[in-house]
Amino acid sequence: MALIQNQSWIPIEEDELTIEINKAPFSLNFFCQAYNSKKSKFHAVQMAAFTEKAGMAHLTTGIQLEDTDCFASGTGMAPNKSKYYESLFFEADAHHYLFYENETTNRLNLLGKKGKYLKLGFDISQFTINGKTIHISETDLSEFHLAIFIDRNLNDRIDKGELKKLTVRFN
Repeated sequence: MALIQNQSWIPIEEDELTIEINKAPFSLNFFCQAYNSKKSKFHAVQMAAFTEKAGMAHLTTGIQLEDTDCFASGTGMAPNKSKYYESLFFEADAHHYLFYENETTNRLNLLGKKGKYLKLGFDISQFTINGKTIHISETDLSEFHLAIFIDRNLNDRIDKGELKKLTVRFN
């Protein structure tokens, strides 16, 4: 997993990490298996965005997704009419449900393949906070927080290594 901005690559390897970036568009890259609706293999990147770090405090290893505010069943946000998330939405009780099944059914950009994993990208150029959408360069936030969950074994529980908590500060 990595954050990319202006061709600079910042790896996200630790379970909790703080990074600094410019107040400009960026991408998040992930390795995830393909989503397969026919075989009920719902491999996806689930990502929740928070303006306060406290929003992620309850997300811990061992917790069932149903016991979370943001990753429980039914909390995945619908994308825009384009079938993509055109903004990073800050919602304490919801998450972006990001996947790639094929060229026509996806919410992520396919960047490559490595074995059974797909390298996928999510481009972010604007934020939606309290229903208002603004370009990143215009935000009043000095930092924001992301909880990025990939349920690699599809057991609906946060297991070790499946959750990354990222604090992003603007320099």
